[in-house]
Amino acid sequence: MRFHTVVNIRSGDSTDHALIAKGQPGQIFPTTGQTAAGWYEIILPDYRFAYISPKLVYFRAFETPIQHDPAAPYRPVEVPKDPTPPPGASYPTNPNRIPGIPNLPEYQEYSYYDGELAVFAGPGTNYHRAAGGQATLGGGRIRVWGVENDWAMIGYDLTNGLYRIGYVPASHFPAALNLQPLDFAYREVTVISPAFLTDDPLVQPGWLFELPIGSKVVLLAYEAFADHWAYIETYYQGQPIRGFVNRVFLAEGPLPTPTPTPIPTQTPVPTPCPEETLHITGDGVLPNAVTFSFSGPPEAVYSGPGTNYHRAAGGRATVGGGRLRLWGTTGDWAMIDYGLSNNLYRIGYVPKSMLPPGACAPEIVFNTRGATITSTAPVNDDPIIHPVPLFELPEGTRVTLLAYETFANHWAYIETTFEGKPFRGFVNKTRLQPD
Repeated sequence: MRFHTVVNIRSGDSTDHALIAKGQPGQIFPTTGQTAAGWYEIILPDYRFAYISPKLVYFRAFETPIQHDPAAPYRPVEVPKDPTPPPGASYPTNPNRIPGIPNLPEYQEYSYYDGELAVFAGPGTNYHRAAGGQATLGGGRIRVWGVENDWAMIGYDLTNGLYRIGYVPASHFPAALNLQPLDFAYREVTVISPAFLTDDPLVQPGWLFELPIGSKVVLLAYEAFADHWAYIETYYQGQPIRGFVNRVFLAEGPLPTPTPTPIPTQTPVPTPCPEETLHITGDGVLPNAVTFSFSGPPEAVYSGPGTNYHRAAGGRATVGGGRLRLWGTTGDWAMIDYGLSNNLYRIGYVPKSMLPPGACAPEIVFNTRGATITSTAPVNDDPIIHPVPLFELPEGTRVTLLAYETFANHWAYIETTFEGKPFRGFVNKTRLQPD
C-alpha cells in the first residue's frame, strides 16, 4: 500500500463493485496480475480474490513467486479486537501523542539469502523469542529500520501470510547498507486501558498478550505508516520484549482515576510496617519492589547503603519527588529505583528516614558470596529501562555477589569498587562465576 490512510478493496475491478475489505498502509498482498481495467487482482489473507486500484499500491516482483492454491477453502481470519469495557463502564483513552516521542525512521528494503538467523523481540539474545523460542529469518525480501547495539531492527514475511518485526545481528548485513542508528525515547508511561501487544502492526495484527490497566511500559517510538501504533518495551514470561500497542491506550503520569464522592471518615492512623527480614543466600533473588510517592526535599542517592559508597552523576545523583519503587532496607538505608530526566532509570540507596508511612519492605541481609568475572562485564545501575554501561570489570576481577533478580532473569547484583569507592550495580549473570 502506498497511501498513509486505510484504502478500499473491492469485489471487482472498478469503484462500481462492492467494498469487501480495507487495506492498511504498508500491508502486502500477493497478486495474480492486472485486469484489462488496470486494477490488480489480489489474494486476501482468507484466500478470497479481490481488486484494488493501481493508484493505491506499489507493485514489486518477489524473487520467489508466492504460491496460491485456488482450491483452498475460504478461511476467515479472526483478529482479536481491543478489549471492550463491561456494560455501564468505559475505558479512558489518550488521543494525543506524548510530546518528545520520535517516529520510527523510514525503512530500507534488502534481499537476504545468507542462511537462517534467530530473531529476537529486542536488540539482544536476552529478549523474548517468538514462535515458542523458534522465531527465525530464512531468506527473502526484508525491511530494515536501523541498528541498536549492533542489532538490526527488521520486518519479514512469515509462511502463514503474516508478518513479524524483530531483531537480528547487524553483522549479517553489508556495510554498504549504511544502517542508521535507532533514536528511541525510552520514556516510562502508563497503560490507561487494557492493551494487546503485537509484533505484526502491518499485515494482520495478532495479539501476543494483554497489558492490564496500570502497567508501566517503556515507550520507544511511534510509527508514521498508520498513525495507530506505539512501539514499546515491557516484560513477558520473564524476558524483555518489544512490540506494538494502540497508542491511545498510553499516557504519561499515574493512572487517571475518577474522583470519588467524599465520605466523612476519621483521620486514618498509619499502620506500622511489619517487621520482616529477608536473608539472601546461595542463588537467592531480590524481593519484589513496592511503589510509593515521595514529595519531600531532594535526597542524595548513593550506589550502596552509606555515604562512603560511590555517588553517580559526578557525585550529584539526587532524587526529587514522584513515584519511586522500594526494594527493601539495609540498616538506616533504603534501596530504591526512580526515573531520571533523560528517560533512563537508576537503582540506588537513600536514607530510610525519607520513606513515608506505609512504604513497607523487608530488611534485606544480602548475600556475601564471592565471585569471579569470567569475561569483560559492563556494569550498570539501570537494569530495567535501558542499561547503560558505567564502567567495565575485566576478566578475573573478584566481586561480591549480593543477589540475582527475577524481572528479566538476566542480571546479577554485585558489589565492587569504582573510582576508589565501593559500588553496587548489575552485570550480566553469565559473565560471573560464583564461588
